[in-house]
Amino acid sequence: MTEVNKRDNGELLGEYIDEMTPEKQIERLEARVEELTAALDAKVESKVDLTKIKNALNGGTDYVLNAIRPVIDKYEQPTKEAVAKAGGKVSDNPFLSVAVAFGAGIIIGTVLNHCCKSSDD
Repeated sequence: MTEVNKRDNGELLGEYIDEMTPEKQIERLEARVEELTAALDAKVESKVDLTKIKNALNGGTDYVLNAIRPVIDKYEQPTKEAVAKAGGKVSDNPFLSVAVAFGAGIIIGTVLNHCCKSSDD
């Protein structure tokens, strides 16, 4: 019989072709997985219950959403109207809109550049 498996350091594992059927390999792998799972469970002090965290977060988001719902309802329609009005002005004057956006970008970039250099000094 010919030996099949050797470790990187050349140490023989003592397994032979006749003994290493796929079923035996699967059994050995399953046993090793169980060993590693048990070792991991022993090292982990407490497991995190993700379902519990998810339920707590869902309850919190519902509470926050219900708390701000009146504000959303109050400003939803005026905001939509302002967006529609601005969109109409932009579509009526596309070149002017691009120029204004370009100028605003330059101004904002200059201000931020100045602020960042001032804070570094």
